[in-house]
Amino acid sequence: MRWGMKVFSALLLVLCVAPAQALAAPANDDFANSQELSGPLPIQQPGANVEAGTEAGESVSGLEAGHSVWFEWEAPGAGWFTVGACDADFAAVVGVFTGTEVGNLTRVVGGTASEGPDCRNQRQYTLHASGPTDYVIRVDGQAIPTPEGPPPPVTGSFTLTIEETPPPANDNFASATALEAQVSEEPGGARFYGLFTKGYNWNATTEPGEFPYGTGSGASTWFRWIVPETGTYRLSGPCCGSGLSFALFDGGFGPEDERLVAT
Repeated sequence: MRWGMKVFSALLLVLCVAPAQALAAPANDDFANSQELSGPLPIQQPGANVEAGTEAGESVSGLEAGHSVWFEWEAPGAGWFTVGACDADFAAVVGVFTGTEVGNLTRVVGGTASEGPDCRNQRQYTLHASGPTDYVIRVDGQAIPTPEGPPPPVTGSFTLTIEETPPPANDNFASATALEAQVSEEPGGARFYGLFTKGYNWNATTEPGEFPYGTGSGASTWFRWIVPETGTYRLSGPCCGSGLSFALFDGGFGPEDERLVAT
């Protein structure tokens, strides 16, 4: 009798995985290696702050998360310019400074009065250059306290945009922005009316025939509001240290026909 013999062989597969390589910090992580930006406006420079850190001497106010990258840009001349990273995929904060040493920089813009016009929350600022001026720009993550849940990301990709600030669309009386809102009835029969708007007057002008009032500088913008029903309304002007003033008029169809009601 011939006996058959089965032989089983085991194939041992060994998977060798090389250790993951650590991501390198961005080339413009340190102030001394700031990325120079040049060319005609608008400038749209892609960037990222992944693996970026804080260097010795760098001033961090507590609003920044400490993952900063740096850029250099020279304003071509006098005028208003807007710098921002509105499309960042993380909570970004933009700083604009003058100076040549990371430990001795002067912040040029800050606070809500200089934010916008396209986005806020410290992602974009508008500044006025009196002539050719060298600026350094820092993009960092924004430190946001979160009592519950995971904190928002503070690193990622962004596009740093620098452009000339356009005049406001409502610079002239004829192009006044219409303000509209509905009156709603609250429980108990109370009537509620709330209308909020935002705007800016960078690059705004004074048009022929415009009525001068108070301490106005001539950089005026216009809004048009129709009272929805008889009642008492409270109007509040620009806030948050903007230094702007406002006035309420009624009258005709041109800036020279307006009658001052309140300032």
